[in-house]
Amino acid sequence: MIRILIADDSKVARDMVKRTFSNAFPSETFEFDEASDGQELYDKATAGGNWAVVATDWNMPEMTGIEVLRKLKAEGKLKDLPPVGFATSESTLQMKADADQIPTSFFLIRPHSVEQFKATFGPIFDKKP
Repeated sequence: MIRILIADDSKVARDMVKRTFSNAFPSETFEFDEASDGQELYDKATAGGNWAVVATDWNMPEMTGIEVLRKLKAEGKLKDLPPVGFATSESTLQMKADADQIPTSFFLIRPHSVEQFKATFGPIFDKKP
């Protein structure tokens, strides 16, 4: 079983990410944890969850995804997490530069494709025992 934490304030967006994971890796069994805002993402990330991946939206209430990652990094907690990155609907050069400063493992723009997920997450899942 592959556990994934998905953070997005849109339930529809979280469901789309879950569906894309399942379609990209049909032979895998997934368990998804969800966060609907930045504070919930922070709380879950600091509590731990043995995830293979943490995928977050950029713009969320309470704290943005980048604010959460900056806070986790500043507290030395980011190193305790699996590959972390963005599955979001917008992208600017500044956003990508900010994500690179964390650093993040991926930056995917909606609409997500099965091919993107295979290319991005296949190598990550292959590293799991």
